[in-house]
Amino acid sequence: ITTNRGHCCHVTPPTNFSGSGAIEMSVVWGGTYLRDVAGAGIVMGCGPQTIREYKLAPPEEVYDVEDDSILTTGIQGYFERILSQTYRGWEEVPGEGTRRVWSGIIGYSRDKLPFVGPVPGSEGLFAAVAFHGHGMSRILCCTRALAKQMMDPQHQWDERLPRTFEISSERIKRA
Repeated sequence: ITTNRGHCCHVTPPTNFSGSGAIEMSVVWGGTYLRDVAGAGIVMGCGPQTIREYKLAPPEEVYDVEDDSILTTGIQGYFERILSQTYRGWEEVPGEGTRRVWSGIIGYSRDKLPFVGPVPGSEGLFAAVAFHGHGMSRILCCTRALAKQMMDPQHQWDERLPRTFEISSERIKRA
């Protein structure tokens, strides 16, 4: 499992975009995505591919890192300018625009699937990792199934999850 730093920000849109439905869920450039959150503004995010493509930070600030308390060098400016460069009529007044920026660590697996379950060879160690930036959408089902598995004396797999998520010695060896 490799780790990379991704970033998100909260945006208060200009009044001509606010509540208009003009932005619901979209990708603007190179993997930068937007999600309209009803009554709260927009969440915009980007992963390592955007940072690399637009040279927003040196590789050592992005790849194989585990500290999510740091923002990469150029990300604040990127978030502040990308929407006005992308959407015609995007003009901000005080109180609008990028309000808060944060980073998070994204775990990746070689086969692009999460690892869920007991870790082979490590008695009592369970994991739910490597969601490829989709942790928010997958974590509830995966950890619910993992908790059920942990509570079962035989640690039976919860069939609500695909078997491809299961941590196995073979899968670890392939990686």
